[in-house]
Amino acid sequence: MTPLTVHDLMRPGEPLHSAQVAAGTLGLHNTASWAVSLRSFMPAFPNMKGGEIALVATENLLRLDPPITLLDVVKLLAGTGVDR
Repeated sequence: MTPLTVHDLMRPGEPLHSAQVAAGTLGLHNTASWAVSLRSFMPAFPNMKGGEIALVATENLLRLDPPITLLDVVKLLAGTGVDR
C-alpha cells in the first residue's frame, strides 16, 4: 500500500494556496499513516506517536473548556514534538 501524503488528502481540485498547512509547503510531502481529530473535550488530541495528520473542526474549539484558538492548537501540537 502506498502511503498517502498531506497533498493526497487535500480536497481534489482545490488550489494549494487555499488550504492552510501548518507545516507549510514542504509539509505537503509528509506522509500520514493515521488521522486524529480535535475532540470537543480535553485532552484535545489522543496520544500521538508520529505520522498522524491532525484534523481540526474549528467549531470544536469553542466547545472546549476553556475554549481555545487555532493558535493554541498549533502550540499544543508543537508541544507534542510535531516538527513539520
